[in-house]
Amino acid sequence: MSGGNKTVGRTEILKRWDGFLSSPEPPFSWEPVTVVSNSRGDLALSTGPVHDKSGKVVANYISTWQRQKDGSWKVAFDGPGCSAKE
Repeated sequence: MSGGNKTVGRTEILKRWDGFLSSPEPPFSWEPVTVVSNSRGDLALSTGPVHDKSGKVVANYISTWQRQKDGSWKVAFDGPGCSAKE
């Protein structure tokens, strides 16, 4: 979902995120602004801004969540939303 550079599977995801998560201070942060759920409450969508280290909005994100049998939530699809300029 990142401009054709999809990451699939636990190993690939961990490898791609390692550089972001290995630093004591992450290079970005994000926050949900909109969260919506289907009527059954087992599928949801969250969107919001991505901030750089200085707090400037540099992008937007979109995540699709699926509720698990134990009640926890896991991301089913995660990808960039529109650019910060849109």
